[in-house]
Amino acid sequence: MLTYNLDDHDGLPLYESLYRHIRDDILDGTLCPEARLPSKRALAKNLGVSVITVEGAYRQLKAEGYIASRERSGFYVQEITPHVHAKATTLPHTPPSPATYELADFSLARTTADSSFCRLWEKTLRNVLANEPESQLFAAQPPRGSLRLREAIAAWISRYRGIDALPEQIIVTAGAPMLYSLIALTCGKSGSVALESPGYERLASIYDTMGVPTTFVPLDDEGMDYASLEASNASLVHIMPSHQFPTGRVTSVSRRYQMLGWASRDKERYIIEDDYDCEFRLSGKPIPALRSIDAEGKVIYLSTFSKSLGPSVRIAFGVFPASLNDRLEQLMRCFSSTVGAIDQIALAKLLESGAYERHVNRYRNKARATRDRLVDALRNSALSERLSYEECNSGLHFVLGIETHAHGNEIAAHAAEMGVGLMPLERYDLAGTLTHDGKARFVMQYEDIDQALFTRVADIICSAVRQAEHQ
Repeated sequence: MLTYNLDDHDGLPLYESLYRHIRDDILDGTLCPEARLPSKRALAKNLGVSVITVEGAYRQLKAEGYIASRERSGFYVQEITPHVHAKATTLPHTPPSPATYELADFSLARTTADSSFCRLWEKTLRNVLANEPESQLFAAQPPRGSLRLREAIAAWISRYRGIDALPEQIIVTAGAPMLYSLIALTCGKSGSVALESPGYERLASIYDTMGVPTTFVPLDDEGMDYASLEASNASLVHIMPSHQFPTGRVTSVSRRYQMLGWASRDKERYIIEDDYDCEFRLSGKPIPALRSIDAEGKVIYLSTFSKSLGPSVRIAFGVFPASLNDRLEQLMRCFSSTVGAIDQIALAKLLESGAYERHVNRYRNKARATRDRLVDALRNSALSERLSYEECNSGLHFVLGIETHAHGNEIAAHAAEMGVGLMPLERYDLAGTLTHDGKARFVMQYEDIDQALFTRVADIICSAVRQAEHQ
């Protein structure tokens, strides 16, 4: 007769505790295949539990295949193929966790939403849940995204970026990486993709993962080096013409037309315009989108709301040329919409009401003030005469240049010891073509930093430079 102590069942229902005891005895061989289990009444009497408890345990064991019932005979243990437990293994390489810095970290983009947006988003969600019809809020959305949101995006980019697009050309996804993957599936079979260097390493990782070969093309003063692009044999080009990351450079008008000419010479060539922070040019008018001068439908335009609304709002969109519609239509049949309907409708409402534009204007002013305070602190530092500020107005980061024979990695290491995170430009050198020209350069992503710390930060950077120069 089976005997188990069911008094200590860790809050589990009695039937589940009994089920686990019997299951474990079957798995470890205590109960052999073809062993007959006690009747439900006999086991219940032996354990001092109800017949219903035993029935529940036997029912679960039978459903999972541990036992089988035979008419007028009872319950029997089934043959269970022995399971060989694999030895615990460790990955050959575990990516390190991002470094943390006690004082300030300029090496990463902001990780939290602006407080004013948090309040705006909360207010908008409440309004949407209270006033929008349930038939919209809880309905499945098309794979390309909510039609209402795509219409709002079409109106926004027409007004703000000079792009004429139909809602049918727009696809909404949960973040830009999903757009990169979609492009790889749509266009990646035709050849390799050319990426800017210095550039965004994650882009290369995504394309590599999707099986699209990558080639790295260096930058010159006007943007991606055109001669190197011609020599690359790439069929796709992924660029950030309005605010290149990490250099902040703007692709010149002449280079833009050169690249459009390059794309027009082959029907399988496309330019991917990554307009990731288009709203945040801090001085003058926004740089026109490359897509706005594309007369032949060779530009795939991408943008995201994660920069303007916060990293937790994973909503991005792509505007695809009409020539890719048939491929996309076939591909999108395999997908569902990746962004929740409520979030899509809330964002559409922000765009329709003008609240999004007002938020962007407020945040741009805040970013400009933060940038100015940081630059002022650096200009008042001990090394002010050796500092330069590259592409300060292009967007939410700039490049700090320091005249020194020391290398950026050496300076960054000393700054890290004092609690400040710096990202040397050389770490973005995907092509391996950067050389030391008498300046160490750092990509300064400042929007998430407390302005009260800037004077202390400037002093630490100066101290780190001196230590690197004397080591």
